[in-house]
Amino acid sequence: QCDWSSDVCSSDLREITLNGVFLTPDPSLVPAARSKLIQNTDLVYVGDWLKTNENPTKASYVRLSGRPNITTVNSRGRTEFSIGLRAPDPLKYEWYAGDELGYRSVSFTASTGTGTVTNTGNAYAPVILSVDGPIVGPATITNVTTNEAITIIGPVDGGDILQIDTRDHEVSLNGDAVGKRNLVDVLAEWTLLAPGDNVFTFSDDGAPSSSSNLTIYYRSAWLG
Repeated sequence: QCDWSSDVCSSDLREITLNGVFLTPDPSLVPAARSKLIQNTDLVYVGDWLKTNENPTKASYVRLSGRPNITTVNSRGRTEFSIGLRAPDPLKYEWYAGDELGYRSVSFTASTGTGTVTNTGNAYAPVILSVDGPIVGPATITNVTTNEAITIIGPVDGGDILQIDTRDHEVSLNGDAVGKRNLVDVLAEWTLLAPGDNVFTFSDDGAPSSSSNLTIYYRSAWLG
């Protein structure tokens, strides 16, 4: 298991360099512009998403890899910069502009039983499975395409939200992940989206006609 928020997965790191130039209206404004650039790339302890102008828009989670190189090269204030970034996650993800965190989503109920999620990328992608209670349990979420299943032992009360993050292997209840791993079967398969269509099923054995809702949050993923 890798911690993509740090540099734990060193063998998977991608090095990215941003090169650019700025020219202020007056040379006296260079120090302020330089300060603003440094502030906006202060990604030492907390990273951010670097988005690229592709179709679709793709994003990489990056952190600063070293000291930025910022040099004023003439008396008019022309300043060149080179900023090194490091992406611990080797994948690039689609960034959906319709969501603050870039996710697309598919929702269906346990009584409906099935839904399809499409990964338009070329690599396997993690998901966040969000289940609205009530769940009697056991309830099972299966990616039929990859033959991977996660069983919620239950119960989950009405009004509660159980989330399963298949990238970080984390389970949370109403946003609290402390001590919540036991809500999911110990043999859970942390399903990933295969490239293309992925058919999911959702059922609550304890309440076959359950109105509990499953929302699958995902970003399509590319390698290379």
